[in-house]
Amino acid sequence: MIQLCQGTQPQVLVDNCEDWTAEYGEWRENPAGTEPRRYAHPEIRLALESETNSKCAYCEGRIRDVAYTHIEHKLPKRKHPKLVYTWENLTIACPRCNTNKGDYDIPECRLLEPYVDNVEEDVVFYGPLALSRGGARARATITRLDLGIL
Repeated sequence: MIQLCQGTQPQVLVDNCEDWTAEYGEWRENPAGTEPRRYAHPEIRLALESETNSKCAYCEGRIRDVAYTHIEHKLPKRKHPKLVYTWENLTIACPRCNTNKGDYDIPECRLLEPYVDNVEEDVVFYGPLALSRGGARARATITRLDLGIL
């Protein structure tokens, strides 16, 4: 896990965030049909892949070598529907980290945020093994994402 810098928000998201958020809210109230996934727009995906160098924001795995990239909501969309199309809540994750993270959202012990926290000081990797040098949040991140498993 390395420190990441949030790139420039894609224009398609600037132009449509409000409408897409309203559409998602309506779908949640009456979930008929397929869940709107406009956050997977090619411009959004390309911008996110650019800022993560096409690696998982959490484990740094090269995703496209073995799987499709997942658009990751740092705060779960089911619990934070108003943030589904917020640029600061989006990143790229591998299927494993995205699945392991699931809807984890414990406010008093949030997972480390590669765009905000100094993750390189809190988590150190020795090959495939991740060890915590930080506090409870670093340990929760390693455990929840299963980063410390060989």
